[in-house]
Amino acid sequence: MNRLSEISVLALLAFTTLWRGGKSLESSWLLLGVASLCILLQWFLRREQKITPPQDTLWLAVIAFFLWTVLSYIFSSTPNYGLDEVLRTGALCLLLIWYLQRHPEDFEEQLFPLLTYVTVLVCLIGLFVYIFQPVNRFVGTFFDMRFHTDYWPNASAQFLLLAWPITLLHSGKSIRGRFPSRVLNMIQIPLEKYGPIGLSLGCLLLTFSRGALIAFLGQVVLLTFLVLRQKNSVQTLHMPLRRIAAALFIGFIVFISINEVRSSIHPVQDVMEKVTFSADEGYSSVNERTSFWMQASVLAAQKPLFGWGPYSFRFIQPRMQKHVLATSDHPHNVFLKLAVERGILAAVLFGYILFLVLKPGVQLALSGKRLSVASDHARLGYALLVIAIAGVLAHNLIDYNLQFVGITLPLWLLMAVLLRHAGHRQASSKKYAWLTTKRKVSIPVII
Repeated sequence: MNRLSEISVLALLAFTTLWRGGKSLESSWLLLGVASLCILLQWFLRREQKITPPQDTLWLAVIAFFLWTVLSYIFSSTPNYGLDEVLRTGALCLLLIWYLQRHPEDFEEQLFPLLTYVTVLVCLIGLFVYIFQPVNRFVGTFFDMRFHTDYWPNASAQFLLLAWPITLLHSGKSIRGRFPSRVLNMIQIPLEKYGPIGLSLGCLLLTFSRGALIAFLGQVVLLTFLVLRQKNSVQTLHMPLRRIAAALFIGFIVFISINEVRSSIHPVQDVMEKVTFSADEGYSSVNERTSFWMQASVLAAQKPLFGWGPYSFRFIQPRMQKHVLATSDHPHNVFLKLAVERGILAAVLFGYILFLVLKPGVQLALSGKRLSVASDHARLGYALLVIAIAGVLAHNLIDYNLQFVGITLPLWLLMAVLLRHAGHRQASSKKYAWLTTKRKVSIPVII
């Protein structure tokens, strides 16, 4: 039963990421179906053997967040819209609870490789689209070819912010040559070690997303801080920074070469114009975001309890717009979106859930002393998980993209992984003897 649940979740992750990035009604319904299946199978499993419940505080926060979302929908000012957001929130909460109550079976051993392979596919498909389609920014698989306006480069950038630390985590495992020829092995090993992350960072550059690049730099700074606080920090820090530097070099090659190919078919954005805000959009993206944030603050103050209802911002914001076409489906900030649509308490609860995830995650990255598998490489693995989550959250402060199941599903799964390991850190070594070095565990193995 556990195996069926795992396969269902992994298949859903691959499908939603590769099919329009998961921004479709069928993706939300599939998410709800898979989450329900996992909970039902787990219920049957609980009849046979005892399963440890999640932390009481986290349990209450997750349940309260979902129930407040339901109440917000009941009292919504736009009840004809927003049901998909309610179902998606409920499904993600169910999956988080499902994962925290599972018997440990190294789910990460399948999750991290799959996410790496999916990232490579997203990049390859996205490069083909970038070269041959008029859209002048990399969109990966985050597009709907039926509508010329449905290309989402910022969502693609956000997915890559989540994915590149995982590709570094997975491709950092010990790679052994499989070819009899030493020359072929000399090609194969660096390709597997640096290829996926180099391709990911190259595609991140091709998104031409200023916010994503700032978030990426923030991820590198946070990773450096977490590693420098560890013992033997200089030696431990040398590995990821060297890998990131090599990947950036590959990424720049991808960026330049792909743009050169595209330039013979379609025009290419000028990097300096983008950086200096002298491109077509100029400062409008910054001004509009600032306007949306102010408008969302005013609207949230008008209905602070349950908000205006899920997915209501696009309908209530136009009456406050000051410029032509200055409208949006969301206020470009995850906390403001929750506050204006579901109430201030919903935003607080979501922030509290993130705190419950990131605090133990940072503690694992810094110490991990009570884990029998704790080592410098183990803590580095936890640090990479922390920066993957933090990168997505940072980008959502200026551009909300959690409506994409292809982003929010892996995000919640990584949150569950950190919480799961944090729970084991606080448990006795006998009760969780599976964490000993005698058994293969994915997170600590980073070379």
